Amino acid sequence: MTRQEAIETIKIAISQVEWEYPMDYAVAFDMAVEALSQPEIVRCKDCAFHDSGENEVDAWNRCKLHKINTSDNEYCSWGAIRE
Repeated sequence: MTRQEAIETIKIAISQVEWEYPMDYAVAFDMAVEALSQPEIVRCKDCAFHDSGENEVDAWNRCKLHKINTSDNEYCSWGAIRE
């Protein structure tokens, strides 16, 4: 299921529960739609531009796009999921 399909499914569920359940459910569904609408964050460790390695002396994490040292949990607006 894609993010857009998930959003559409939640919107349908909102219309179905509004009359039968407390508004807490509708509010939770609205929050889920908002969260899914945000751009996905790609951490460096999962990025196509990430390069890491180690040898007897050193270990490294490097961004091949920006040519900078990184850590696994960093991210940027250029992140692309590694396939």
